[in-house]
Amino acid sequence: MLLVSALTLSGYVRATTSTGTPLRRTDSNNIQFLINDQVAPGLTNSAGATWITADSDPIAALRASVKHWDDVSTAAVSFAPLTSTAIGHEPGDSTHIFVFLDTPEIRAAVGSALAVTRSRFFLNGEFVDTDIVFNPDTAFSTTLASGTFDIEGVATHEVGHSLGANHTLVAAASMFPRTPPEVNLQAQVADDDDAFLTAAYPAPGALGARGQIRGTVSLSAGGPATGVLVTATDPGAGVTIGTLSDLDDGTYTLGPLPPGSYLLSVEAAAGLVDPFDFSAPNAGKFKTDVLPHFSGGNANPVPLQILAGSDLTADLTVEQGAAALRVDFLGAGAAETEGNFRGGIGAAAVSLTAGERVDLVFVGQGIDGTLATGNIRILAPGVTVRSLIVDSTVTLNAMPLLRATLDVAARQGRDVGSLVIVKDGMAAAFTGGISIKGTDAPPPPPGPQISAGGVVLSTGTPLVTQVAPNSIITISGQEFVPQGTLVLNPELDNDRVSTRLADTCVEIDGNRSPMFAVLPTQINLQVSSAVNPGNGSVVVIRGCGTGNEQRSEPEPVSVASIAPAFFNFVNILNGQNPIAALHGGGPNLAEPAGLFAGVTPATPGEFVSLFATGLGPTNPPFESGEIPGQVARVTGSVSISIGGALVPAADIFDVGVAPCCAGLYQVVVKIPDNAANGNLPVVLSVDGVETPFGPFIAVSR
Repeated sequence: MLLVSALTLSGYVRATTSTGTPLRRTDSNNIQFLINDQVAPGLTNSAGATWITADSDPIAALRASVKHWDDVSTAAVSFAPLTSTAIGHEPGDSTHIFVFLDTPEIRAAVGSALAVTRSRFFLNGEFVDTDIVFNPDTAFSTTLASGTFDIEGVATHEVGHSLGANHTLVAAASMFPRTPPEVNLQAQVADDDDAFLTAAYPAPGALGARGQIRGTVSLSAGGPATGVLVTATDPGAGVTIGTLSDLDDGTYTLGPLPPGSYLLSVEAAAGLVDPFDFSAPNAGKFKTDVLPHFSGGNANPVPLQILAGSDLTADLTVEQGAAALRVDFLGAGAAETEGNFRGGIGAAAVSLTAGERVDLVFVGQGIDGTLATGNIRILAPGVTVRSLIVDSTVTLNAMPLLRATLDVAARQGRDVGSLVIVKDGMAAAFTGGISIKGTDAPPPPPGPQISAGGVVLSTGTPLVTQVAPNSIITISGQEFVPQGTLVLNPELDNDRVSTRLADTCVEIDGNRSPMFAVLPTQINLQVSSAVNPGNGSVVVIRGCGTGNEQRSEPEPVSVASIAPAFFNFVNILNGQNPIAALHGGGPNLAEPAGLFAGVTPATPGEFVSLFATGLGPTNPPFESGEIPGQVARVTGSVSISIGGALVPAADIFDVGVAPCCAGLYQVVVKIPDNAANGNLPVVLSVDGVETPFGPFIAVSR
């Protein structure tokens, strides 16, 4: 059955006014919801039919529904304690009430929906009134009794609408537009819901600790792919976050995203969700005939690395046509047992339990006995596909039903993943259709884990996987510090950057390295000057210096004496990014006009300061962690080209360490007098080792 809300959409997961202004609350720091005093166990409708079962606790369920949103630590949202009121549903009275009343007005407003959020708001998007009214003809419970719908789950979904959320394509999220009876998956806030709340009401520092991906989705035949579903999935962390491309120009923004390694995908709003699920007044703008596509190709998608503060650009092109491959329904059953199903099979997410062996059951267009285990991908952590068979005991809509036996590793917490099927270059996905509940007994405290290929220079794209002594690098992974820990400023130890931060250390070939910032999924640090070139390894140590140290598995890294790369202000996947640059010695930024407010391009004949890392030894030398406090040139032979033209040595004023900071190098160079207008690529060579091609300096006469 459909969960709807009297809200509209203009791209993304935010609900908006008819003019596109996002709806928002001005009372987000103290939201007062009331409960109509008729809400009680055993409540019946006007016809005497059960509305709330007698063994239910509806008040506790409604209180839990607001607590789920209140508990999102990255959002500045807080609810006052719920209290009882005799007030019913009175639109425009500036109160916010949970209502179980059987009136003609409420029946007309709810229609066939389970519940609706009836809201009023100003043209500027500010909510005035948000009442949540429940359908009198629907049986509700808090016990998942047969044929009933879960009060807590439905209420959690509707509270999301009262905060300004629209529906989502992620099936296991609270804001997914459908729920079957006897299921309470919506009674929890998934990462997709969290992303909405964090974007709409960010807590201090929350956005800086996350990143985003943005771009344009285009049709291969030309024109924008408007109203298509774009998803970022981190299979290793169980994070699935989606959005819609803009209904006019096909642009999208995914975020805020927790740091991680994401697969980017596009699909049409023509399966699990459709344009009408988003209450869009211009549903005809949705391109419902695009074929599913993963960035980098369906056969071998290319992950995108998101770090704290990342702002990646990823433009996507999709084909149009009739989908020959589609997942219509999903379910679960006992492992390797044909004909066994727990619950129903439908267009909704399934719940699995960490540590179990279970069959994932699915059916749809093009899904048949020609598929093998290699065609099945489960984008969720710790899930292995053991076998795949056709269930010979049943068909659905004249289509065969397949059973994939899965081993689900023991984990704590909740993960959301997707079923993806790849066949003959085509792909089909049940996005966010798998919810994995962690084991009740907590496993041993998780140790730090470095992602494969997760050690790179901190310079952004293009990613540089070779590092050098004294260079600034980033390590990506999980469990580097406890969840919620965010330390973005280094500590000084005897006027040097400390090698320990938040009880976490990093060793590179056994040498402790100075640390600048640490988050649960990311560490920024400087490679120890004691590390020798060659094939090395990186280890993250949690609880460093305590009696309970936990060490990650070593991650291989290539170390060279020189590994030069420029820092960028923004990061586009093709590597063509503006170099972090200042006019002269600063403080004004030398960047493309419009990149930030007030910035201007460089001009021919002026000196600019470009910032880099990994340029090698200097004279005088400085050890890692040491703040130079003076200029010191690199000892290697240096050359620079701008716009393909070699810069005369006389126009290279300085290439050396920046006095302010450990591991930061500055390149002070004159823009050639005859430089053309435009984004001119800059290549720096130190002892014959060049910076990656792509970074540029914007020049305008």
